[in-house]
This record gives sequence, C-alpha cells and structure tokens, in this order.
Amino acid sequence: GFSVPGIEITDTGPKNNVDVRYFRKNERDEAKHVVNILKESGIEDAREKYIPGYEDSTSVKPNQFEVWFTPEALS
Repeated sequence: GFSVPGIEITDTGPKNNVDVRYFRKNERDEAKHVVNILKESGIEDAREKYIPGYEDSTSVKPNQFEVWFTPEALS
C-alpha cells in the first residue's frame, strides 16, 4: 500500500505530463511501478521524474514519491 499525506493544489507544475517525482536514484523502479498503476487507471501521460539533490536528505523519507497532475489529467 501507499501512505498519502495529503493533496496540495498549486499554480505550478507539469504542463504536458503527469509526473511521478522521486528523490533517490535507487528508487526509480518503485516510481515506475507508480507510473504503471496510473497508466492502468487511464492516465496515459504519466512518467517518472528524478528530482536531484535529496539523496542524503533527512526531510525526504525513503520511498517518498510525489504525483503531480496536469490540470487536464483528471477531467
């Protein structure tokens, strides 16, 4: 299962794709798994996106992912 801490609506984000953001290079396979779940749910434009600079961060938990939707993704 997944832990989902909450939803945040912002004015910034991806323009063309749904991003599954991951913060540690060794967690790419897990991010791809989330992408596959989204695609199986009908969100075809999902992709994984590595966000550098958090490899040793204590503010980002292991296996923490963010899913950023385009405004049109869920309409």
